[in-house]
Amino acid sequence: LWVLLDHLLDPRNVGAIIRTAFALGCAAVVLPKDRAVQITETVIRTSAGSAWHIPIVLVSNMAQSITALQSAGFRVIGADQGGTSLESTSIDAQEPLALVVGEEGEGLRELTKKRCDALVSISQDPRLDSMNVSVAAAIMLYEFTKQKRKPR
Repeated sequence: LWVLLDHLLDPRNVGAIIRTAFALGCAAVVLPKDRAVQITETVIRTSAGSAWHIPIVLVSNMAQSITALQSAGFRVIGADQGGTSLESTSIDAQEPLALVVGEEGEGLRELTKKRCDALVSISQDPRLDSMNVSVAAAIMLYEFTKQKRKPR
């Protein structure tokens, strides 16, 4: 299970996602080299040092990276408010997965969205616009890892 961060700008969100990814046994976190938070002191501090213990992959082009992961056998799932409800989505968590999350407010960029194999959302109270990206990522990563632990 890999986590791709599509141009996140808040270092505390990036650090929190890295911490969750490490805690749940994810294999790597992917960040774009440009127009996004890099690994800073704030990211490391927010990750509670987890950034030192999980591979962080910097990429030049997120869309090309998604295509490369798909070629390597990954199913790429994008977190998007317009996606199918996570609860009603059938995801074979036994296959290699990559979760892509986008910046709060902006969400996934259009090209990133188009490259994903599926888009999923978290059911929530309709009076709420969106969740914090690190919270949404944590919920989805937990669900994927929970499914991975189920016997086939």
